Amino acid sequence: MTWLDLAWASTIAAAIMVLPGLLLARVVGLRGAWMWGLSAPFSVTAIALAALVAPFIGLTWSWVPALLFTVVLALALWAARRLTASRRGGAAAASDSAPTQGAWSASSNAGNAGMWAFGVGVLLAAVVIGIRSVQIVGEPGGISQTFDNIYHLNAVRYILDTGSGSPLDVGAMTSGALWFYPVGWHDVATLVVQLTGVTIPVAVNATWITFSAVAWPLGIVLLARALGGTKPSVAFAAGLAAASIPAFPYLLVDYGVLYPYHAGVALVPAAVAATVALFRLGRESTGLDPVWSTVVLAGALPALALTHPGAFMAWLAFSLPIAVVALIRLLRSGAAARERVIAIIGFVVYLGVGLVAIRVLRPPLEATLWPAIGLAGQALGEVITVSMYHTPIAEVVAIAMIAGVVFAAMRRRPADWVAISLLVVAGSLYIVVAGVSSATIRNLITASWYNNTPRLAALVAVAIVPLAAIGVASLWEKLAATGTYTRLVTNRGRVLQAAVATLAVLLLGLSMQGRSITGAIDGAADGYRFTDDARLLSPDELQLLEELPGLVPEDVAVAGSAWTGAGLAYAIADRRVLMPHTLMDISEEVGTIYDELDEPGAGAELCAALEAENVGFVLDFGSREVHGGKHDYTGFDELATSESVELVREIGDARLYEITACGGLR
Repeated sequence: MTWLDLAWASTIAAAIMVLPGLLLARVVGLRGAWMWGLSAPFSVTAIALAALVAPFIGLTWSWVPALLFTVVLALALWAARRLTASRRGGAAAASDSAPTQGAWSASSNAGNAGMWAFGVGVLLAAVVIGIRSVQIVGEPGGISQTFDNIYHLNAVRYILDTGSGSPLDVGAMTSGALWFYPVGWHDVATLVVQLTGVTIPVAVNATWITFSAVAWPLGIVLLARALGGTKPSVAFAAGLAAASIPAFPYLLVDYGVLYPYHAGVALVPAAVAATVALFRLGRESTGLDPVWSTVVLAGALPALALTHPGAFMAWLAFSLPIAVVALIRLLRSGAAARERVIAIIGFVVYLGVGLVAIRVLRPPLEATLWPAIGLAGQALGEVITVSMYHTPIAEVVAIAMIAGVVFAAMRRRPADWVAISLLVVAGSLYIVVAGVSSATIRNLITASWYNNTPRLAALVAVAIVPLAAIGVASLWEKLAATGTYTRLVTNRGRVLQAAVATLAVLLLGLSMQGRSITGAIDGAADGYRFTDDARLLSPDELQLLEELPGLVPEDVAVAGSAWTGAGLAYAIADRRVLMPHTLMDISEEVGTIYDELDEPGAGAELCAALEAENVGFVLDFGSREVHGGKHDYTGFDELATSESVELVREIGDARLYEITACGGLR
């Protein structure tokens, strides 16, 4: 595969991630930046729900059910819009062509005002993140040499094989008891494979790069615009800051690797912006009434929940201060007693639902045993200096964020309080997970994110970007208002103003891409390289997997330890493996094979197991494991001298054996 293949796959991934959502956003009445900013979560909602519904109507997973569901959903929303418009009479009908009325007119015009600046801000982030992402992967088919990636790569193959991308089905790849697994990210990656014909590693890279360089900029620049206003400086600064924080989008494509959660976090800002708009706390509105603003938010949330529950819980955490600010604003507004009572009851119900979600949407206790990585004071310092998870300090972003906090506190508008409160929430969560040792406190507050520090570090970035944009825009406004600037620049014409602004954007972008980002990219890149001491696959092992289709018949299964990378024969070579992941239920037959294969004189039990699983080959990738652990499968200990197998291909230390025990394959 070449870089052109990755570019083509990324283009298709971007189309998948944007076009369905643009249609749905247009239908519900969104325009301008709101339409583009919410396109990614709307698209993922449509795709994930289509994958869920497809098996029930007899369709295998492909672009067909995705397109059908999007069109049907769009028609239903269009009909609902027409129905509500006809019931409200001429004024509501006119809202389809002029999205807002009365007091909303000025703010709704801002939905299109500054649209060019929104586009430039998104483009700045997309270009920088795209370049950095290519530096990370190193080659089009480079894979993250990490533990979780075994599952993610193989899950894409499993969807292709079974024809189902439903979250009710995909979990069966590793456990029949796993009745639900969120696969929104995997559904998108599978569509990329189907529509382009690229290999799974290339499609996976295209998918995560597109979530990083398309979905994330669209959503975070929208959120910055909602909280900081429509001035070009806000959008430009947001785009540059979005590409300049190590904790996101770079950390989560290195650590784990947490592709689904990474995708979910990329979608969170758009959902938060929709929440701000629903409560009318932003610097501009969507132009929709409360009913359709609720529909907009409801359209974004399934994308989060069906991509990763941790992303939904992130939205829930960020929505708390928004709801509090909205309630305080209403209680102070002199609203009627009935409205106040309804608002208070609604807030109590919201808190109740949130508490239930905290209890339900959390992993098992044994999966939340990640310890704190330091002290609370240290964690606070990392938030202030934008150095979460012990990365080098992002000096320029930190200065911009602090300036944003100061200016927002001075202005004290609802949008400013929301911006500050988002940082308080995200920062508090990070301090708890990174700096509090009490298991009771951590399980109460951060268990929804596995008590895992990198996951909460990423959420801090969501709160930092809008404040950094506010800080930069406010400082620029102060500079532009000085007499010196007016005399030297403003009074000399628009060409000079544009040149100075362009130079300022360039210098700001370069200064933000300092050693913190360089270190993050270099560290992540190390985890994507095929080297002799790679944690998952060495160059020899990769070459053997790529040759496997010519050595192993299509219908024959391959044994081998998933911990050594042998399980990736499924994703890379399209050959069924007995262990598609390290953490999975092992059947009695598979256990017998893994315990007894190399023993002399194969017994009836082993022969029955080989026949039941139709196993004909075994991969031996040595004893080096992805986490540096040691998992003994005694049936593979002495393959080199066993009479039960015969060497077929050897590349360095990577070996493929054909199983000759019990007469081999019949």
